[in-house]
Amino acid sequence: MPADTPRPTLDDPRVLALAKARQQVAHEGGFAPSWDELTEAEQQESLPDARSYLHAAIRAGLVPAAEPMPGDTPHHGSR
Repeated sequence: MPADTPRPTLDDPRVLALAKARQQVAHEGGFAPSWDELTEAEQQESLPDARSYLHAAIRAGLVPAAEPMPGDTPHHGSR
Protein backbone atom coordinates (compact mmCIF):
# COMPACT_ATOMS: atom_id res chain seq x y z
CA MET A 1 0.00 0.00 0.00
CA PRO A 2 2.02 3.01 -1.24
CA ALA A 3 1.82 5.98 1.11
CA ASP A 4 3.18 8.38 -1.51
CA THR A 5 0.14 8.07 -3.78
CA PRO A 6 -0.83 11.52 -5.07
CA ARG A 7 -4.10 12.84 -3.72
CA PRO A 8 -6.83 13.13 -6.37
CA THR A 9 -7.96 16.63 -7.25
CA LEU A 10 -11.51 17.79 -6.57
CA ASP A 11 -12.10 18.10 -10.32
CA ASP A 12 -11.23 14.42 -10.94
CA PRO A 13 -14.49 13.07 -12.48
CA ARG A 14 -14.28 10.05 -10.20
CA VAL A 15 -14.71 12.32 -7.17
CA LEU A 16 -18.04 13.65 -8.46
CA ALA A 17 -19.15 10.15 -9.47
CA LEU A 18 -18.32 8.83 -6.01
CA ALA A 19 -20.11 11.72 -4.27
CA LYS A 20 -23.23 11.14 -6.38
CA ALA A 21 -23.18 7.38 -5.77
CA ARG A 22 -22.74 7.82 -2.03
CA GLN A 23 -25.65 10.27 -1.93
CA GLN A 24 -27.82 7.84 -3.91
CA VAL A 25 -27.06 5.03 -1.43
CA ALA A 26 -28.09 7.29 1.46
CA HIS A 27 -31.20 8.38 -0.44
CA GLU A 28 -32.24 4.78 -1.15
CA GLY A 29 -31.81 4.01 2.56
CA GLY A 30 -34.30 6.75 3.34
CA PHE A 31 -31.74 8.84 5.17
CA ALA A 32 -31.10 11.69 2.76
CA PRO A 33 -32.30 13.57 -0.31
CA SER A 34 -31.14 12.58 -3.78
CA TRP A 35 -28.15 14.32 -5.36
CA ASP A 36 -30.43 16.50 -7.47
CA GLU A 37 -32.36 17.54 -4.35
CA LEU A 38 -29.21 18.88 -2.69
CA THR A 39 -28.38 22.55 -3.05
CA GLU A 40 -25.31 23.41 -5.11
CA ALA A 41 -23.51 24.29 -1.86
CA GLU A 42 -24.37 20.89 -0.35
CA GLN A 43 -23.14 19.15 -3.48
CA GLN A 44 -19.83 21.05 -3.31
CA GLU A 45 -19.48 20.29 0.41
CA SER A 46 -19.66 16.55 -0.32
CA LEU A 47 -16.69 16.56 -2.70
CA PRO A 48 -13.82 16.66 -0.16
CA ASP A 49 -15.15 13.53 1.59
CA ALA A 50 -15.55 11.77 -1.77
CA ARG A 51 -11.98 12.74 -2.67
CA SER A 52 -10.75 11.26 0.62
CA TYR A 53 -12.58 7.99 -0.04
CA LEU A 54 -11.17 7.88 -3.57
CA HIS A 55 -7.67 8.52 -2.23
CA ALA A 56 -8.11 5.67 0.27
CA ALA A 57 -9.34 3.36 -2.50
CA ILE A 58 -6.28 4.23 -4.59
CA ARG A 59 -3.94 3.52 -1.68
CA ALA A 60 -5.70 0.22 -1.05
CA GLY A 61 -5.17 -0.74 -4.67
CA LEU A 62 -8.90 -0.90 -5.43
CA VAL A 63 -8.77 1.69 -8.22
CA PRO A 64 -5.96 3.06 -10.40
CA ALA A 65 -4.19 6.23 -9.33
CA ALA A 66 -4.93 7.97 -12.62
CA GLU A 67 -8.27 8.35 -14.30
CA PRO A 68 -8.41 6.03 -17.32
CA MET A 69 -7.93 7.78 -20.64
CA PRO A 70 -10.73 7.57 -23.22
CA GLY A 71 -10.31 4.38 -25.20
CA ASP A 72 -8.39 2.59 -22.43
CA THR A 73 -9.79 -0.83 -21.69
CA PRO A 74 -9.16 -2.85 -18.57
CA HIS A 75 -6.92 -5.88 -18.99
CA HIS A 76 -8.51 -9.08 -17.79
CA GLY A 77 -7.13 -12.57 -17.59
CA SER A 78 -3.72 -13.72 -18.73
CA ARG A 79 -1.72 -12.30 -21.62
